[in-house]
Amino acid sequence: MYENRLSDNFNFATAMHRLSGLYRLQGQLKESMEIAKRALEMATSCLPSHHPDLAEYMKSVANCHWALNQNEESIAYNEQAVDIFQRHLPSKIISLVTTMNNLAVAYGRIGNKDGSTDIYRKCLATMQGVLPDDHPSVAYTRVHLASCLFDKDNLEDATVLLALALSVLIDKEPTSGFTAEALYLLGCTSMKQGQLTDSQQQLEHCLRLRRNHYPPDHSRIVAAEKLLARVVRLIGSH
Repeated sequence: MYENRLSDNFNFATAMHRLSGLYRLQGQLKESMEIAKRALEMATSCLPSHHPDLAEYMKSVANCHWALNQNEESIAYNEQAVDIFQRHLPSKIISLVTTMNNLAVAYGRIGNKDGSTDIYRKCLATMQGVLPDDHPSVAYTRVHLASCLFDKDNLEDATVLLALALSVLIDKEPTSGFTAEALYLLGCTSMKQGQLTDSQQQLEHCLRLRRNHYPPDHSRIVAAEKLLARVVRLIGSH
């Protein structure tokens, strides 16, 4: 009878977890938060403390806090989820990567750039022990880490990471928006290092991709066009 009650509680928690996600997709964030926390409470009552499903519930609550710009709370729940997912590798590697990336973004939001960089480094090291080097998730994290290093003017390491990432992205996701973002960042990095011809080619490639995703007056198009024009002027002045 006790086992039946636990099963019923878990099934109800699962249903609430899904309902919370639907509310979040509809933009009803406070309602989603309330349901997600209730689902976590119920799941906690019927699952072991380090069960991977429990981490998924924690991640859901963290996502609600993140959407509400409540970054400290998002960090707290994501850190708990990361601790659990790390105990269930390799089966939970993608969940771990997603949660660590969310955690890094939340640290960046509160201005903790060192914390964000450190998490991306740890995430990359964890993936390299489990996923093949040409897995898209490895490429995504390399780009995120490169962005952090670019902000710190560590251009050499950022360039290496971006080159590795793009060797995968251009092969596996040649027209994706994320590939365009990586090309834009590499174009910026090349320009700052005085590699103007490379920068021009990277920004032109970025623009071709971005024009497939955005209207002509979109801020991402305008930014790439302005930077490309600047690079062309610099080339002409040499």
